[in-house]
Amino acid sequence: MSRDVTLTIENNTGVALNYVSKNAKHGKFVKNPPAKIESTGSWKCSSVDGGLYGPEGDVVYQMENQNSTIKFTFDHPISSTKSHYKVKPDPSDAVDFEVEQSGGTVQKVIYKLYSKSE
Repeated sequence: MSRDVTLTIENNTGVALNYVSKNAKHGKFVKNPPAKIESTGSWKCSSVDGGLYGPEGDVVYQMENQNSTIKFTFDHPISSTKSHYKVKPDPSDAVDFEVEQSGGTVQKVIYKLYSKSE
């Protein structure tokens, strides 16, 4: 049974994000992450399972003209273990964020980034 995940990054920070790296520990990217995610709008990346495991990995972006990076992680295991999706900014206070996900075997995840509140 397929364990597809569609990842969407909504960038509402006012700063473009530049691609740094991707890692598919389990599964594979159906479409590679783009070189740049503009300061507004969203982008989708799909990852599908690789056989015995559900998709798991991460994508890292750097905020344009800044030293801040943001890692988007995903883990959608085949077992009854709960799926996990996280945003890991470095430094930790670089952006505000929230993560929304749909349930089920095929999941849609939206990582929402916002400018840091004062």
